[in-house]
Amino acid sequence: MKLDTDSIVDRIMSMYERSPILRMVVASYPTLKVTEAGILAIYNWWRHRRMYVFADEIMSLNLEPTQQEVESREICEAFGATARRVLDTAREDKIRLFARLFASFVREGRFTPESFDNFEEDLSILDELGYREFQLLLVLRKYELQFPLQEGVNQAQRTAKYWSTFKTEAVKTLNIPEEDIDAALQRLTRTGLYQIITGTYWDYAGDRGHLSPNFPRLLKRVGMG
Repeated sequence: MKLDTDSIVDRIMSMYERSPILRMVVASYPTLKVTEAGILAIYNWWRHRRMYVFADEIMSLNLEPTQQEVESREICEAFGATARRVLDTAREDKIRLFARLFASFVREGRFTPESFDNFEEDLSILDELGYREFQLLLVLRKYELQFPLQEGVNQAQRTAKYWSTFKTEAVKTLNIPEEDIDAALQRLTRTGLYQIITGTYWDYAGDRGHLSPNFPRLLKRVGMG
């Protein structure tokens, strides 16, 4: 059953009261800074369905940083940067990925300008990545795990073992038109998560690729690796 706006707000207020991470981040984040008694001053911000989904995922992850940690400039900036992406994202599954990425930064426990830069780079990649594109990379990863690169075998030879099957599954499960699948993969090179195989190989038309090491690293950051 679809919740009305007031019901969503009630649940978010309940989350806020029960979650130290939400209370401390909201209190620390400059544009949201209010006293405990003044939480309703950000009513319109919290009532947003997208922030409800984000808060719900944060709650499920049971983050327990100290107050000193959560008041660090880096966590406040990470929260603010993530919240801005969340408010611009309609897909709830992707919002939950944003929450998991933020959670990984908090759990890592290293709050420095350098660690924030690394987080922001991952956040930008995830922001740019469409959710269906993310699913396409997951389908490819399934085949790469099934057919690991062996000694003496190049990437063109490896992908020849499964490329046709991979494309058929991607077309069927992700509703990507067959004539668009190559272009969809080509566009993924912009993210640094997918690489086109280059070089001259027998019976290779230059239309296949493989995941870069950045993709399993991103999966680990969002709790999927």
